[in-house]
Amino acid sequence: MATEPERRTVPYTVYTTAMNFVEKLREHPLPSKIDKSLMTNLSYATQKPLLSALRAMDLIAEDGTPTPKLGKLASADSKQRPPIIGELVRETYP
Repeated sequence: MATEPERRTVPYTVYTTAMNFVEKLREHPLPSKIDKSLMTNLSYATQKPLLSALRAMDLIAEDGTPTPKLGKLASADSKQRPPIIGELVRETYP
């Protein structure tokens, strides 16, 4: 009997919210931990999906430590971001 391929659930977050958060990160040195304390302007209902999406895209580790991918995305300007985002989407949402 054939086995079904493993199903992976990936979170959803609002693109504009995610990009606004990344833009906020660009304005300062990247913190050593990404968590809800950096999202005080967002509701709890927005914070949790955003953190889940950042983890799913391998932008932060399970403990909130930023990965090099987040550093690359956060340091990119708005013209450099589209190919980076495209790569992240293709890797995360096959």
